[in-house]
Amino acid sequence: DEMAQAEALRTIALLGERGNLSQQSEGRVAELESQLRSERASRQEFETQVTHEQNRKEAAQQQVLCLEYELDGKEAALQVAERTLERRDADLQQAQFQLRALQESLSSASVGHSTAHLSDDVRCKALKAQLIEREQQLELKDQHISRLLNVLRQHRSIFEGDEATVCGSERAALTYSNLASLS
Repeated sequence: DEMAQAEALRTIALLGERGNLSQQSEGRVAELESQLRSERASRQEFETQVTHEQNRKEAAQQQVLCLEYELDGKEAALQVAERTLERRDADLQQAQFQLRALQESLSSASVGHSTAHLSDDVRCKALKAQLIEREQQLELKDQHISRLLNVLRQHRSIFEGDEATVCGSERAALTYSNLASLS
């Protein structure tokens, strides 16, 4: 009987130890499940941040493309303005040459030809007025070209500051090199 009691006490003690181990295991499982939930939440937050950053990157790339197109348009407008200025400059030189020739012919003409002198004087005044008008037009064109150059310089500084987002496209590189050659 004593042996049965001792055996029963050992079994009870063993069952008690197993119960304690089972409670410890359940506590550990609950702790691990809590850590797993926390890691999943952290992972979800990280994935959300990655998606947000990818969207920002794509938006920045789109903005760079838009700025490149805008810059291309302004560069083309600047080239047109430069060609117009060159034509106006040539016209101005031609008018100045004609005016000088007219002044020389007027100075060498005799005073006795007052009628011819009056018509030449009228023509001279008309040429002077035309010359003044062309000079004013050239001044306006110069101001416009200066404004366009300032805009181009501002856009170029944007591209220099953010070279990495140009994405290495050949078109972007060509646009950048065209800007560098303008300055």
